[in-house]
Amino acid sequence: MRRRAGAWLVLVFIFLGGLVERSYPCTIVMVSKNGLHLAGNNEDWHDLNTWIWFYPPAPGEYGRVCWGHGSGFSVAQGGMNDQGLFVDGNGLSETGWTEDPSKPTFHGPVLDHLLAHCATVEEALKFFEENNVPPLARGKIPIADAAGNSAVVEWGRGKVQLLRRTGHYQISTNFVQSNFDKPEDYPCLRYKAVEQMVTASPSVSLDLVRATLAMTHVEMINPTTYSTICDLGSRRVYLYNFHNFEDPFVIDLTEKLAKGRQEYPIPSLFKIETAAARAYKQQANRRSGFDVFYQMIDRQGLDYFVKRYYEIKGQLRTAHPIDISESEMIRLGKRFLSDGRMAEGIRVLELNAAEDPRSCQARAELGEAYERAGNKEKAVAAYEEAVRLSPDDAELARKLEFLRSLKKE
Repeated sequence: MRRRAGAWLVLVFIFLGGLVERSYPCTIVMVSKNGLHLAGNNEDWHDLNTWIWFYPPAPGEYGRVCWGHGSGFSVAQGGMNDQGLFVDGNGLSETGWTEDPSKPTFHGPVLDHLLAHCATVEEALKFFEENNVPPLARGKIPIADAAGNSAVVEWGRGKVQLLRRTGHYQISTNFVQSNFDKPEDYPCLRYKAVEQMVTASPSVSLDLVRATLAMTHVEMINPTTYSTICDLGSRRVYLYNFHNFEDPFVIDLTEKLAKGRQEYPIPSLFKIETAAARAYKQQANRRSGFDVFYQMIDRQGLDYFVKRYYEIKGQLRTAHPIDISESEMIRLGKRFLSDGRMAEGIRVLELNAAEDPRSCQARAELGEAYERAGNKEKAVAAYEEAVRLSPDDAELARKLEFLRSLKKE
């Protein structure tokens, strides 16, 4: 793994979901029963430059395998060490995390630190009890060990929450679990689907965990680029590339660490590239909608752009050479707003919001645009929709309350 000064800052940005989108679809499941302790993870992100790194034991550090993305940073996004400790992460919207002035603040790659220095869940939880950990501002950290223990660390209800497993399974997706009083109120369909599958199974097995990951894998904008299942007792890792769960690359961690420090691009470990991976690469190579549509609106006007947008929308997106994804449209709308061209910016963001009625980010950006244009009523309505779609987003809730107070004046 190539280390860089300040790389932990990029970890906060990417592994915890990024600052641009509020859609974080990673799924993590940890199960333990009859002496079998497994932890599985789907890594959902648009970067296909995925890597796996092996660190043999060193003075004061456990040996470990880490996985993540290699474009622009090389910080572990998950892994397992030679003691059978598993850690990973889920991205969240802004949680409202604040520092405790009585504790030191840890500045470094959190997940790699846990793998290097902790052997059990309790040792990892002690680290969170004794330190301020900034990545909790936008993420949560699931942990499991070879003794069958697991926990999820998150910031909820104004403090660090250490959620220890109470049954034979624990699921971690992209919402703040401690913000809800009852499990039936959890807002994540992936969480509920995994729970239903796990509770219906009379036993725990590799096939069960693999089935939960296959069921919850993601395609399109932020696809499942790789998945892992760790057998914490045997120190074996089952690695899957681009949600192809029929072709595992099996790693015996003890044997691998004995060969010294190594690193590999994850796709290079597999002989077959699936049709889904090839299709996504073609999609990733499309022309930027931001570039195309900015020039189009400049030269041919807003009405022509709207007509062309709907023509492209009606075609198969993976086949069309222009990217009209949410991130491209948000970038386009915000550029017009920053240029002082409010009508164009708002129209672009309205089109984007109409495209996906489930997108919190689209409504949050539209609400901000209405606010900048002085339309408080529409701004409040847009933010209300955003909060409805992401009820545990503290930042959005504060913004909505502020706008409501202005509206009353």
